[in-house]
Amino acid sequence: MGSLPEPAYLYKNVVHDPTVPYVQSAEGMYIHLDNGQRILDATCGAAVSAIGHDVDRVKQAIISQLDQVEYSHPGFFPNAPAMQLADMLVESTGGKMSRACILGSGSEAVDAAMKLSHQYFAEENPDTRRTKFISRRGSWHGCTLGSLSLGDFKPRKARFKSILHPNVTHVSACDPYHALKDNEDLEMYVARLKQELDEEFQRQGPDTVCAFFLEPVAGTALGCVAAVPGYLKAMREVCDRYGALLVFDEIMCGMGRTGAIHAWQVDGVVPDIQLVGKGLAAGYGTISALLVSDRVVSGLKQGGGYFVHGQTYQSHPLGCAAAVEVQRIVKEYNLVDNCRKMGEYLGMELKLHLGDHPHVGDIRGRGLFWAVEFMEDKDSKTPFDSNLTLSKRLQTKGLEKGYDICLFAATGAVDGWNGDHFLLAPPYTVGKQDVDEITIASNQSLPAGDDLRSTDFQPEKWNEPRTNVWRILATFYSFIIVGANDGAYGAMIHYLGEYYKADYTTVSLVFLSPFIGYAIAALGNNWIHDRFGQRGIALIGSGLHIISYLAATSHPAYPVLIAVFIVSGLGNGILDASWNAWIGAMHNSSQLMGILHAFYGLGAALAPITATYLITDCDWEWYEFYYAMAIVAGIEFLTSVAAFWSSTGSKSKDSDACTEGTLSSDSSDNLMSSTPTRKPTLESLRIPSTWVISLFLFIYVGAEVTVGGWVFTFLVDLRNVPLSTAGFVSFSYWGGLTVGRVCLGFLTPFFNRQRLAVLLYLGCCIFLHITFCIVHDLRLLVLSVTLLGFFLGPLYPEAVIAQAKLLPKSLHVAAVGFACALGSAGGSVFPFITGAIAKGYGINVLQPI
Repeated sequence: MGSLPEPAYLYKNVVHDPTVPYVQSAEGMYIHLDNGQRILDATCGAAVSAIGHDVDRVKQAIISQLDQVEYSHPGFFPNAPAMQLADMLVESTGGKMSRACILGSGSEAVDAAMKLSHQYFAEENPDTRRTKFISRRGSWHGCTLGSLSLGDFKPRKARFKSILHPNVTHVSACDPYHALKDNEDLEMYVARLKQELDEEFQRQGPDTVCAFFLEPVAGTALGCVAAVPGYLKAMREVCDRYGALLVFDEIMCGMGRTGAIHAWQVDGVVPDIQLVGKGLAAGYGTISALLVSDRVVSGLKQGGGYFVHGQTYQSHPLGCAAAVEVQRIVKEYNLVDNCRKMGEYLGMELKLHLGDHPHVGDIRGRGLFWAVEFMEDKDSKTPFDSNLTLSKRLQTKGLEKGYDICLFAATGAVDGWNGDHFLLAPPYTVGKQDVDEITIASNQSLPAGDDLRSTDFQPEKWNEPRTNVWRILATFYSFIIVGANDGAYGAMIHYLGEYYKADYTTVSLVFLSPFIGYAIAALGNNWIHDRFGQRGIALIGSGLHIISYLAATSHPAYPVLIAVFIVSGLGNGILDASWNAWIGAMHNSSQLMGILHAFYGLGAALAPITATYLITDCDWEWYEFYYAMAIVAGIEFLTSVAAFWSSTGSKSKDSDACTEGTLSSDSSDNLMSSTPTRKPTLESLRIPSTWVISLFLFIYVGAEVTVGGWVFTFLVDLRNVPLSTAGFVSFSYWGGLTVGRVCLGFLTPFFNRQRLAVLLYLGCCIFLHITFCIVHDLRLLVLSVTLLGFFLGPLYPEAVIAQAKLLPKSLHVAAVGFACALGSAGGSVFPFITGAIAKGYGINVLQPI
């Protein structure tokens, strides 16, 4: 009997599945499994791990409490952490609540609230008739018999229907997506719900109802549905009219999750009893709490003077110590404010990436608490057949290797049985790059179109985010402009040397200056990305391009021109480093990286040949060329504005349900496991691969820019090649680089990355030697330069992809910024040294050989 072939552990399924991996460790918002997977915990379990996993400060607080006392029975002795936590909770309500009862779980807290509601009336009249409760359809309150009776999650209730409490009835939830009528506005809808609750009191008997329970932001069952403006106030008025208590269940949506420390603070409607739980200790302790208003406490005082309730592990010192430290961290680092700000960004990104999917019916939420609901027919709001178990299969697919994201699957939003959605509830510590990662990973695990109907759907391995055409144009256009910016410098060296009567060393400062700007921007990549997001970066980068190009048209003094090109480099660095980090970390795709960098090569190829044509054939001055560049950059800016506007300018008719929180404070630092202050650039520099790839880019960018910049001038000044022909040779080099990057995606499957890198490197060395040391025939020179570009081109995007594979994603943006900055140093130093060497040999632009 004692030797069973299966593990003794029982959670839900009694049939053991040996393929399900175990959790080995976790840090930040990642979980490590025993099969080697690293899972993005986008739901914090069930909206629990509010400050992320493995935070040393909380662990040390628990250890410190263990050194003092591990357990004391609350009926004998109160303990200091429990008293401290109660004070913190009451203080967080601004004095609106007066006592806090510390319990062990959400379900316990719900049952305790039901008991307390009845006791409140029984203290005044032991024979009170107030024994009934009203709750809402589509609610979830827990798994104990009392909380299960109060909720309306039918799959969990069906088997226990005969033993559930008969004194609970349900009214409609505040759910505008499913219930708002075509001819209603939100005010009319709230009035209808208010009338329904009033009629339910009348039907039950006004003096028989203890309390009305509701979730200010409904969680699991309905999927992050926030109360619309005026709803909580209306429910308060009905309860006050009949003398019943109003109880808010904020176990899932409270303690900062929805952008305010308590969800009711958004509307300013204070409950009589409030329940909190999941975010209280953020998973570092099993704990919940009952917050009680002065009205209820006064009722107890006038009666027996105590709450008839007690449990063995109530007010447990370890759980309370953990909760105290978690709440200190939340306050110290303004994480509630970060939750509100990043929640707005998360909602915007989800609507951008998933909103156009033919089966995504609604995307809703508040703070860092969002749900995506699926519909068979989104126009008629017809749900999928529940037998398809769609949401569960989406969750399972997300956990597979290659997708590696944990989504919270749920059902029943339509009628308690039907309806599929998943929840996202990341830690309060996330930054914009983390939100980008979550939305992209969620999108990648979602099949396209009718594949959702299949019983065995297969999401695409690489699924480009569904986005609008303006964002596509903005992305590709930015790469073209960055390339054109670099490619133009090569042609400009000759013309600037003639105009300013400068030698090679002096003109080399033209190369040095923009890469100084690029390096500054790249080093600040993490900071810039975190504050402005990807579309904000597009606007800033393109704006700097316009400013610098317009300034160049005034053909300023040479020192001023250097400053102008530094500004131009800032624009390049902001755009290039951020796009590299985003694509490398989110997509990890050689194909996409190669194609986008090919557009860089396209811009670099067109710039010198266009400049040569305009200056030699159309009699433009060199500085007039920058009028054309300013116009092109203006188009870049407008496409960025269009991308930004089209992704944020539309709202659904029930979007008012997602009201912002009212609490505000300074912006927060992201919390890391080892220390509350996040310094991702410094942390990334402790990883050897960051230096290896950064040094590689230092050499690579130096070679790329040196060849691309000097080939034009050396052909004109050293070999007396006509300007138009030199422009064509430059075009050939950058064109070869473009083709090489396009071919990258096709070459990668046939070579491992190490072999591919070696092959490309050998090709670069061979054709670099041929180009500058052997070939004298112009036609062979064009071929040699083209092949040099072909072999040189793919190395840069492959380095970024390699870095994405070697580094934790939380450090990737900062590490790529550092690598790009060091690469830009090579791009400035190498050409400058080349110019100095040329001068040392007596070569001068004004005295061509």
